[in-house]
Amino acid sequence: MAWDSVIREFEIIGEAMRGLIDSGYASQNERAIVDFRNVLIHEYFGIDEEEVWGIVMTHLSPLRERVRELVYGMDESLRNELIAELCDENRHLSFVLNELKSLESE
Repeated sequence: MAWDSVIREFEIIGEAMRGLIDSGYASQNERAIVDFRNVLIHEYFGIDEEEVWGIVMTHLSPLRERVRELVYGMDESLRNELIAELCDENRHLSFVLNELKSLESE
């Protein structure tokens, strides 16, 4: 179940980044995140668990910081609207709500 959760979270991260790229908030340089999502979703049995764990350990914190930069680069009203929408969608996930609320207060 934990493995499935990790894959699902990377799916969400990849979709979100695709949206940021398409809307012009992120550059094509972040395309690797979307490509990684596509590999995880479509390769099924060819995924190396150790490689995925290595990515979690080395790239997740820098990605978090990059996403924070992108969020703060948005128009404040758009950012607040997005955060409110995401809080509503994730109201059952306290760790997500805490992270989203930290974006409001900074």
